[in-house]
Amino acid sequence: MKGKTFTILKTRSVAGVETLVLQGSSRGTFAVPREWTDQADPCAANSHDHQHPILDARRLLALAQLIRQAEEEKDIDNQEK
Repeated sequence: MKGKTFTILKTRSVAGVETLVLQGSSRGTFAVPREWTDQADPCAANSHDHQHPILDARRLLALAQLIRQAEEEKDIDNQEK
């Protein structure tokens, strides 16, 4: 989904992670950690004192789910045309 833009509906903290709730297609909304977006704090990205690894299994699973949702929405949009 690189290069796509989404409207930020709200921000919230989920398990201590700042999360953006974004407007997807007509099918609804989805949430991603702020650090996955161009809205990430550039100072935090350069910090060497991370509490958590950049990628872990939970984040990879969330990313895989996000990609599946985007692909499903694309298929539905293509079928509607």
